[in-house]
Amino acid sequence: MKNRWIIGLGILSLFLLATLSAFAQLPGGIPREETLIAAQLTGRVGTPSNFNEWSGWRWQDRGTQQLVHEPLWTVDYASGEIIPGLAAEMPIYNEDFTQMTIKLRQGISWNDGVPFTADDVIFTIELNARTPGLLYHGPMAEFVKGVSKVDDYTVVVELKKP
Repeated sequence: MKNRWIIGLGILSLFLLATLSAFAQLPGGIPREETLIAAQLTGRVGTPSNFNEWSGWRWQDRGTQQLVHEPLWTVDYASGEIIPGLAAEMPIYNEDFTQMTIKLRQGISWNDGVPFTADDVIFTIELNARTPGLLYHGPMAEFVKGVSKVDDYTVVVELKKP
């Protein structure tokens, strides 16, 4: 009986030690002014296994992927605050929440210098809505009735239901 208790305690200790390593501090001597350090509330950022967000990348907030693809909005998990990313502000809804207007930040460009515009948002929403197998196909097909461009930096999303 005593051996079982000791073995159980040993296994529990190993488990606790493994979970604590996820919250370890950075090693000393790393020059912060010369190094990009990515962290999150749940511990140090891990090595990503998949950068293709369209084919099943389900944990966008748990790796370095969030440094590659900027979303329209992001959530500060500590405060619950929603922070605009590519969007200039929070979405604007009509009275019955069946229409969402998204105003985009201006002055953003793709890596080739082409401006990020409403056409890019429309393309992305329509691609996901019409392509089974993509990660966001389900929600886009279920909730999005249509999407249109007001101007280069304003998109209106018509929803099937609030």
